[in-house]
Amino acid sequence: TYQNIEIHVVDNVSTDRTRDVVRSFQSDLIVLHEYEEYEHIAEKNHSRCMHVGKGKYRAIYHADDVYHKTMVEVAVKVLEENPEVDAVSTRAILINPKGKQIGTSKTFQQLGLPDEAIAKFSAVSLLKLVLRHYNFMIYPSLMARSEVFDRLQSVRWGMAGTSSDLDLWLRIAEQAKIGVISVPLISYRLRNNPGEYMFTYFNGRHPYIYNVLDYWINKDSIKAELSTRDFQQYEKLLYRDLLKFSGYALLKRDLKASAGFFEEANQINSSLSFWFFESKDYKYLLLKVLIILTR
Repeated sequence: TYQNIEIHVVDNVSTDRTRDVVRSFQSDLIVLHEYEEYEHIAEKNHSRCMHVGKGKYRAIYHADDVYHKTMVEVAVKVLEENPEVDAVSTRAILINPKGKQIGTSKTFQQLGLPDEAIAKFSAVSLLKLVLRHYNFMIYPSLMARSEVFDRLQSVRWGMAGTSSDLDLWLRIAEQAKIGVISVPLISYRLRNNPGEYMFTYFNGRHPYIYNVLDYWINKDSIKAELSTRDFQQYEKLLYRDLLKFSGYALLKRDLKASAGFFEEANQINSSLSFWFFESKDYKYLLLKVLIILTR
């Protein structure tokens, strides 16, 4: 529904007919960016995307997701009406690889946020919520002011890896507010089993999200604003992931990796009364018991 746009297709050496299809549109507003060297790390290709386009705003949208026809219009309106907000994303409908709806991203109610059209976060308030609910923001729904992308230059793959999106949110929110629209305006495609992918990809290492969390919770200006409970929430996230990784390793009959993750989880020094403060946490206690019984 928003017409004042340029579409830049940043083609990462595709092997389908992407280039031919883009060239078939006879329009100066549809621009093809061709690269002959394949960038096998998607996040690094996103750094290319950050610097194309001449407009007031830029959005990085992914090829395998489905976008609501009003998404650009709504995001532009939010940025126009909220000068303190430098970037905005939306909630999502979650779909499987075949396009079937399987759920939605967390609602504002689930996140403990007011029932408003948009939530606005500083770096500290966003980090506190991530420590509570993991990375709940949807990367391929992001629109930002062009000068923000110019200032940030690129994603920080070396440190943030596959959690470069979370690092990007926090870098933006450190300078101004970042917003989330309460309405789902994107159908976000998920892998069949993202947990198994995480285990396979990291192969015995912590997920990159902990590199990002470690960086930000230990940054002096941020650390001073965090509470004891926030640091406990960090341990709780890590504890959960270590148990899940131990379980995945056990399923793959990798007993050494399973034992390593399990023992690291046991070394986390927090009380059971905190770990199981919420009813949903009992599934991790059950997982722990199952791992012990099958070792």
